[in-house]
Amino acid sequence: MQIVVNVDMVCTQKKISLQGFSGKNSLMEIIVTNKYLLKNKIPWLPTMGEFHFSRYPEDLWEKEILKIKFGGIQIIATYLFWIYHEEIEGEFEWSGNKNVRKFVELCKKHDMFVFLRVGPWAHGECRNGGFPDWLLQKGCNLRTDDPMYLKYVERWYREIAEQIDGLYFDQDGPIIGIQLENELYNNKEHIETLKKIANKVGLRAPIYTVTGWGPKGGTKFPEGEVIPVFGGYPEAPWEQHTNELPPNPNFFFTHLRNDAGIGNYLFPSSNHALSDDPTVYNYPFWTCELGGGVQKTYHRRPYINPENVGTIALVKLGSGCTLLGYYMYHGGRHAIGKLSTLQESKDTGYPNNYPVISYDFQAPLGQFGEVRRHYHILRNLHMFVQDFGDILAPMDMYLPDLVLANRFDTVTSRVAVRSNGESGFVFFNNYQRRPKLPDKEEMQVKIQLPGKALTIPFQPFTLERDAYFFLPFNFDFGSFKIVYATAQPLCKLYNEKDKELIYVFKKCKGLKVEYVFEGDITDSIVSHKEFSEVCNIDGSNYTKISDVQLGIEKSILLKHKESDKNLRIITLDHMHAEKTWKVKIRDQERILICPTHNIFVKDDTIYVYGENPEGYFYLYPTYENDKIELDVNLRAEMVAENLYKISFWFEEIKSDVKWYEEKFVKSEFDRFLYTDDSRKDNVKQFKLKYKILGNKEDLDDLLLEIEYVGDVIQAFVDDKLVNDDFYDGFNRFHLSLKELNFPEEIIIKMSAISKFHDIYLQKVPDYKGNDRVAVIESAKLIPVYKREIKFIKRR
Repeated sequence: MQIVVNVDMVCTQKKISLQGFSGKNSLMEIIVTNKYLLKNKIPWLPTMGEFHFSRYPEDLWEKEILKIKFGGIQIIATYLFWIYHEEIEGEFEWSGNKNVRKFVELCKKHDMFVFLRVGPWAHGECRNGGFPDWLLQKGCNLRTDDPMYLKYVERWYREIAEQIDGLYFDQDGPIIGIQLENELYNNKEHIETLKKIANKVGLRAPIYTVTGWGPKGGTKFPEGEVIPVFGGYPEAPWEQHTNELPPNPNFFFTHLRNDAGIGNYLFPSSNHALSDDPTVYNYPFWTCELGGGVQKTYHRRPYINPENVGTIALVKLGSGCTLLGYYMYHGGRHAIGKLSTLQESKDTGYPNNYPVISYDFQAPLGQFGEVRRHYHILRNLHMFVQDFGDILAPMDMYLPDLVLANRFDTVTSRVAVRSNGESGFVFFNNYQRRPKLPDKEEMQVKIQLPGKALTIPFQPFTLERDAYFFLPFNFDFGSFKIVYATAQPLCKLYNEKDKELIYVFKKCKGLKVEYVFEGDITDSIVSHKEFSEVCNIDGSNYTKISDVQLGIEKSILLKHKESDKNLRIITLDHMHAEKTWKVKIRDQERILICPTHNIFVKDDTIYVYGENPEGYFYLYPTYENDKIELDVNLRAEMVAENLYKISFWFEEIKSDVKWYEEKFVKSEFDRFLYTDDSRKDNVKQFKLKYKILGNKEDLDDLLLEIEYVGDVIQAFVDDKLVNDDFYDGFNRFHLSLKELNFPEEIIIKMSAISKFHDIYLQKVPDYKGNDRVAVIESAKLIPVYKREIKFIKRR
């Protein structure tokens, strides 16, 4: 099947700046155009991840910010929940976990931008959407221009402004943007009022946004005052039913931005028609809520796998997005306030019940900092946009002549092209959450460029089920021009020692790797010459390198006769690509591949953390003055040219966990174990005790993992509720014992799940012949080891 994409009519719309959306300080200038951002006059395609400082322990902020940074995120977005900071009227709290100033300062320390979502109404599955209870009792018309309400809003904004004074962008601070309100789709006058109040009290940034989704084409917003930003989730646990959802349009390429299904239970209309208000096309296509996962509701408990998250991000990029923003990127926990619990619930008039504590969100980084596979999948995409975003951002998006007939179409191929009329990227997606898509055989894409057509690849291929990737075409790689590659670009760097431009690619699912160059370059090929051939297609000569070998040590090297700009192409398999980081050590860019653990880098020190008691990583390239600070648990060796293998190991922690069923003891949180009084007799209680053998000093964390079958699970330490969750058929219940200072025992309470419950589950539990079940199937301790590997200057 040949797919035709016509790029012959190149978009001539000028990339004009949006008046009023710009900022300048002593370090940089930021300008918003109607297509993308400019940073110091260079197109910029940033990544943004949501992390709520008030929902995470203050002493762990810095480590988690670094983990976010080394996931390829450049901007941290964070809500300020009014009820967290003024639960009691007139008593503002800005210390401890609520210290927004310290959090923003840490972001600045690590060169992270900040996007503040200041409400006043925030949602975020928070009690009253973030409004304090006392505000609801004032009798004012909330989320309107009611003068009484605006008086309290101004006081709230003024408090925020004072806390972060000195950290604004025009003060060389990291605050690049402010989101006003949230999901207010029908009162643009109020949005304009909020911006005026923010400016009046000194709350300012180069960029102001509002959420753009909503019924009938999306949010109505004051033009020229704010930029509408969008979202897209793999599932919709807020839907008020327990049936399987229809196919999700976030899994196919489209010009449309509005996802009217987000939070639709708050809209008076259930109109889910796919449509955009034409006004939004005057603004860049940005997202703030691509689902890094989803939070489970009591009645809908979808399990989000890593491919759900990775596919939607790639599809939005292929659909023209120029800012990738995720919600949530890092999970957290609801606080328990002085007056009430702080999660959204039906008790407060909202339609959904959420866990009291857990706000894990199934995010790339979990509520205890757990690293999940979609963290790595997304990092591959983020590495690309950091190194190629200046090229991609100005490119327009084009769809094939034949597009999907409707959301139920599983036959038509899903393809998009982003191009400047000469070069670009072709995006493929054959993954969908439900239903699964069949293989697409004999696939080729014919891109009709101005004056010339290019068919990719030359030989048809099978686009396999669940495959999603993008391929480059017509790019200058140093002194050589790649006509196309059947591998996805990851990053680029320069090896100063050998004067080489290095491009790193990853193999795509089901595709044989080949690189096709313009002209006959066989004399320049140093390695892989035996896999090269010159072919003539439509009167033009090309050099094709096929059967490409994978791995750093098997790279393709091209040496140019007339310059010292040599080209090295490294192609990695999926596993090694996902565990690749691009880092800077001793002012030199490197790639670091760590199949066994996770890493971040700070001050020329590699911080390694993970669950294996021994591991290794590869560092490429190396330089003569590299020197690693060795200890008895570290070994460094050169395994190939310019390639270090650094091995490390720990004293293995041994543990044993035992649990005992005991008599149920009543608690103030009992009501969250069931949804009606008829289930009160279905609760069990267990006591867990454990032993740890080994040196706990090497631990970054020690996680208790419980595999269970039940309805609602709660964990208590010293009669304090410390975590809870809803069973979804897949997940494991976690608890950080290090964070809890290694308590002697943990009490687990669990209500029974019944086959008669009206709950959406993707995986039905084994009831073992019973109508209901509440059982712990296993419990174990998972040590997360840590090591610091320092690079020092060789004397």
